[in-house]
Amino acid sequence: MIDRLLTDLTLGQAEGTGVVAELRARHGHSAQPESQQVLAVLQAVLDVVAAEGMQPSPTALFAAVMSALEREDTRSSPQVLAAMLTVLAATLGRVPTSVMRAKLAAALQVLSSVVEAARDQAPVVKGAIQCLGTVLAAAEPGSWAAAAPAWQLLLGFLTDGRPKVRRRAVASCLEVLAAAQTSPQLLGLESEALAQLCRQVLPGPAAAARAAAAATNKQRSAAEEAITRAVADALHLLGALKQLLPLMAGSTLPGVMDQVLKLYSLRQPLVTRHATDALTALAAAPGGHLAPAQLDQLLGLVLEGEELWEAAGRAGGGVDGTLAVVRLLDAGMRSLAERDARAAARRLPRAAHALAAQLAARQEGVRHGAKEVLAGLLGDESVLTDALIADGARAAAGRAGKAGPPSPLASVVAALVGALSPAAADATRRAVTPSRR
Repeated sequence: MIDRLLTDLTLGQAEGTGVVAELRARHGHSAQPESQQVLAVLQAVLDVVAAEGMQPSPTALFAAVMSALEREDTRSSPQVLAAMLTVLAATLGRVPTSVMRAKLAAALQVLSSVVEAARDQAPVVKGAIQCLGTVLAAAEPGSWAAAAPAWQLLLGFLTDGRPKVRRRAVASCLEVLAAAQTSPQLLGLESEALAQLCRQVLPGPAAAARAAAAATNKQRSAAEEAITRAVADALHLLGALKQLLPLMAGSTLPGVMDQVLKLYSLRQPLVTRHATDALTALAAAPGGHLAPAQLDQLLGLVLEGEELWEAAGRAGGGVDGTLAVVRLLDAGMRSLAERDARAAARRLPRAAHALAAQLAARQEGVRHGAKEVLAGLLGDESVLTDALIADGARAAAGRAGKAGPPSPLASVVAALVGALSPAAADATRRAVTPSRR
């Protein structure tokens, strides 16, 4: 037991020395005021730890910095505060989980108050939400009451207008959700909070558009500004969802997907493209929480959603938007084939027809992209399986002139024959030939 304690103490001291060495290596050769401030703050923290008769272990550094963050003289200077948070961020990853959990409520309260008091100071906010993410990653279901307000605060920065703050918020949210993957209960709580944010933000553009339609002339300017803000918030959140959706609990995904799919009705090119990219990231994610049945349902909506394809065709002059849906179809079919081969076989004929239809698109990029995806799917043995081919052959042999629905393989072949027919070739020529009036 004594040997174990001595070992832990030695490791703690080594880790603390590692923090100090890391910060000095990163900032010691820079003449930038921010780096010089970090070194000054680091030395002040080391002096405090030494004055208490302690070694500079991560736990000691953590305690010293958290204590300093509560003081008014630290908070009164944005430069000192940002530097203090830089030191804390470098330290937190080395603090033992048991210590972090014991101090979680107090640490989250201090960091949240720092964020609230410095919302307009980007360097401070970035540092604070980075630290919030690391502390929240140590949460347990039993500490959710203390963690929930800080998680809500962090989620709010996913739609922040400042790109660097927003990127830091996404990174911190990723850290929190990744840490919760082994705790279904905690993951469910965190995912539901994110889903609630989606329910608040994603319907915003449509609601703002309805309000603008009912606005008087005097209200027109304010209504248009509200639309701009709502669209920006939706785009920012969609950008975050491209990374966060694959980590969300499966129970929350249908509601979020529904909110994303409703954005197609806006027929707004940029929103459409980002919505499609978010769904593609979810469909393609290995080891995600999207159940095969949910993925199958999503593919059904894509394949049967004429409005979706039409809206996509308006995005990026008809190239980027349509290609985004083609990529979604590709990712979804491949993922479904790996997880539910029968469901993928049922969807393959409709997917082949949808892609074959794009071979006659006006834009060369769309035609090329659809051709590559169609060829890739039909050349993928996990999609066009030996079993599917054998079933098609048996069905063809058994039917021999009898009426009945075609097998999945026969339907795929029909799509290819249709795409290669003279009528299809003529349609392609008309699509790529400029009209003369």
